[in-house]
Amino acid sequence: MTSPASASDLTTIWLNQVRDIEGHNWPDAASTRVSQIGIGVGFICRVYRIEAEYNSPSGAPSSFVAKLNSIQDQHDRYWATPGLSAYEKEARFYRDVAPIAKLRTPTRYFDQVDRDLKRSVLLLEDLSPMRPGDPVDGCSADDALAAARDWGRFNARFWKSDHLQTIDHLPRFTTGIDSLQKRFDAAWSDYLAQFANETPADILKIGNALTGQGARNVRYKLGESPHTLCHGDFHLDNTFFWEEDGSKRIAVIDWNGLRAGAGMWDLSHLIYQGLEPDIRRACESSLFA
Repeated sequence: MTSPASASDLTTIWLNQVRDIEGHNWPDAASTRVSQIGIGVGFICRVYRIEAEYNSPSGAPSSFVAKLNSIQDQHDRYWATPGLSAYEKEARFYRDVAPIAKLRTPTRYFDQVDRDLKRSVLLLEDLSPMRPGDPVDGCSADDALAAARDWGRFNARFWKSDHLQTIDHLPRFTTGIDSLQKRFDAAWSDYLAQFANETPADILKIGNALTGQGARNVRYKLGESPHTLCHGDFHLDNTFFWEEDGSKRIAVIDWNGLRAGAGMWDLSHLIYQGLEPDIRRACESSLFA
C-alpha cells in the first residue's frame, strides 16, 4: 500500500485497508471526515484528525490522529540518515518501546515510512478527550507533580537499562552536537541584536559562556551521567492530563526526538517552560524528591 502523500489520501478506503493490514477488530468504516489540527511553527509533521462512522456499533475508534511527514524544504534534513529520521524514530517508539514504557501514550494503529518517496504516516489514538497541557497559561503545581511522578516511573523503567542497547539507531545525548552548537551561536547572536539591552547581566553572562565550545561542553558533561530514555521535547504542548482511580496522570505525544541521555533533562525542560517563577519556586523541591 502506497504511503499517503496528503490529506486527500486519508480516505475511508485507506482506513479500511489499514484495518485489514494490521488486523484490527473493527468493521468497515462507512465514511470519514478529515480536518487538519497541526500546522505551522513547531511542527515537523502535518497532523490531521480522521473522524469515522461505521454502519454497525462496534466499539471501534470514532476518531484517529494521522501524522504525515512535513513537506517544507527546511525539514528535508530529517530524511538525511537512514534509520535516524524523526519519522522512523517515532514509528519505532510506538511499535517497540511504548508497550513496555510504563507511561500512557497514544495507541498505535499503523505506521509506514517510505524513504524513496520521502513519505511517512503514523495513525494513532486521538487523545482529545483528555485535557491538553496549556503552554500559554502554564501548569499548576499539582499538574507539575503529576508529570514528575509519571516521568519518574518512565525514567526508572529504562535507567541504566540494557534495553537501551536494543533500540535501533537510538541517538545519544551528544549526537549532532556540532550542529546544535552552531544553531545556538546563531540564535544567541540574533537574540542579542534585538534584546541585549533588555536582558539582565547574569543572563547575558550565561548565554555568552555557552557560545563557542560552551554548550558543547555542557552536553558532553551531561552525557557522562547515567543514561535513561529521553523524550527530547518534553513540554506542555506534548502533554495531556487524565485521571485514574482519583489520581492525576499524564499522557505524552510526539516521540520523534527520542534519545538516550540524562534523566533530569526532560523534566527540567517541562519545569522551565511550563511553570511560572512563583509556582516553580514553591514546588520545585518536591518535584525532584
